Amino acid sequence: MKGSALLVKVIVLFVLLLCATTAVLAQEATAARANSYDDAWQSGWVAHARSLLATSGKTEGFVLQIGDSITHSFAYANWPLQGAGKTPQDDAAILWMRATSWGSGNADVNHKNGWYLAAADTTSHRGMTSSGGMSLQELWAGCCNGGPAMPASFVPLEAQGIVIDPAYTANLQIDTVVSAVRDAQFAVVMLGSNDPGNAQNIANLTAIVDKLEAARIVPILSTIPPQGDSVSNEWVVRFNVDVAQLAHARNLSLIDFYQEIVLRRPGTAWFGTLISTDGVHPTATGGGFDIGSDPYLPGGDPATHTSGEALTNVGYLLRSWLVVQKLKEVKQYVIDGAAPPPENTTHVGDLDGAVANPSKQIWRGTVTVTLHDAAEAVVSGATMSGRWSDSYSGTGTCTTNAAGQCSVSTGNINAKKGTATFTVTGVTHPVLAYRSNANHDVDGSSNGTFITVIKP
Repeated sequence: MKGSALLVKVIVLFVLLLCATTAVLAQEATAARANSYDDAWQSGWVAHARSLLATSGKTEGFVLQIGDSITHSFAYANWPLQGAGKTPQDDAAILWMRATSWGSGNADVNHKNGWYLAAADTTSHRGMTSSGGMSLQELWAGCCNGGPAMPASFVPLEAQGIVIDPAYTANLQIDTVVSAVRDAQFAVVMLGSNDPGNAQNIANLTAIVDKLEAARIVPILSTIPPQGDSVSNEWVVRFNVDVAQLAHARNLSLIDFYQEIVLRRPGTAWFGTLISTDGVHPTATGGGFDIGSDPYLPGGDPATHTSGEALTNVGYLLRSWLVVQKLKEVKQYVIDGAAPPPENTTHVGDLDGAVANPSKQIWRGTVTVTLHDAAEAVVSGATMSGRWSDSYSGTGTCTTNAAGQCSVSTGNINAKKGTATFTVTGVTHPVLAYRSNANHDVDGSSNGTFITVIKP
């Protein structure tokens, strides 16, 4: 990709995250906000998860934790296991997922607490479902993270023996891991921090999702946290946008760890507070709090599941709490069978570009935006905002009509200049919340968030 095109893509991806942030900034730091990032396709992920679990041979509440060192760390497992301040609803979900029990030793592969399987020091580098330093490519291939490659096995007893074999110092292989724990119901997957710029990351994550679903294990995807190096963090932002889009496309539930960090600590204030000074790992202590602190008090409210000061200072505690809140919601809708609430959201359903040539010296571009609700019905009375770039700079705002459409136009553009790009930066509506990660284009002429108009 040429430099200018790469820069445009980086800007667009930051705009996507900015739009998602705008939709939730006005909300408090509650469990409801933490669970809202997949609301735009909630009915889809609930139905999909129910269909995957319509099978036999599953262990109730068995939830895998698949990841790298951020998942392997006991700091991630501590709050569900023995932390303070849990509400009755937290406790019920934690008991359901067997998170208060712990296996015998470091190779109890038949234990059903997924946090234990991840955190146990099966070797000095890894547990049974997580490994320090592991990338998506390495989990897929079973090699290259250190020591002998782990072979692929599709025989459960054989796979269990391989997973606990300390000869495989740091490598895990996805087929073998899945075969060893096929009775799991869910798997929280957070990988990508060790190689966020790998162009094959989403292809590898998609392949891992395929493996889990083939075993009737429901994937729950998570974005990765910000990184202290500015260049690496650009890759993190791009990767996280792709993770959210994959979750939407595959009807999977989503935990947005990144967004919840930057909402609590905007800009780079997360560095040294929620993310340690190594620039990669969450913190285990800070502000007088630690991984076992009460996530609600002081500063929050357990009655409304509003988080307090501890979750602005301890990154591992924040992640543990976010995962428990999401699994609480997943259990309610998928396992217990409660009906999810109506999806009161809006998004872009179509972007169409047009060109006018008033004279040989100038031209103008027009973009027509169509807004949809969660059921893909048109939305009237919504105000759309956006900005022009490339050959024309400026902003545009319009309000949708009864057909859910409105249009914005450039001013005069010199005929020697050939393109103008319009990017949707926000939508406001009296009732519906804007979900930028649900944007799409019914005719495929754009990605639903930006479109380039080309002079004929």
